[in-house]
Amino acid sequence: EDLGMVSVHYNGTFYEAVPWTGTMQWDVSAWGQWKLSGRCTDAKNDKVFEAEVVAVCSQDAGVVLRAPTQDEGLEYFCKDSFLAQTTLSLWELEYDATSKEYRRGEVIIDKAVSSQGAVEVGGGPWWSPWRGVSRMKQPMKFLVGLPYRFSRR
Repeated sequence: EDLGMVSVHYNGTFYEAVPWTGTMQWDVSAWGQWKLSGRCTDAKNDKVFEAEVVAVCSQDAGVVLRAPTQDEGLEYFCKDSFLAQTTLSLWELEYDATSKEYRRGEVIIDKAVSSQGAVEVGGGPWWSPWRGVSRMKQPMKFLVGLPYRFSRR
């Protein structure tokens, strides 16, 4: 399973978009732009919404770091930066019975910005743009929704 999460705490409400309550999408370039979005469309939730994070970083920003490789030990092929121009948007979703799809409704957060977004690329197989959609399938979707309890021993 591909996983992902976009979570936002805003005005006392926690918005959690994860594959077991909707879908996640990502479009990450080899360096310079990251776009992540998540939709919570699970009818059991009291709210349905879409969250989107877009981060943009210049080609010369960032630091090349060593990362572990399978055959060569630590090699320089990971790049990090904490200087990405980042935008966050959050919308309520409305169900359109005609198209049988959710559409963006009222804006909750309209492009909040930060110049201190943390971004990273590196390691294989992401030498080229990485795009995907995560939809969790049954029975895993059911299993992660079960109640659980942690105990210390």
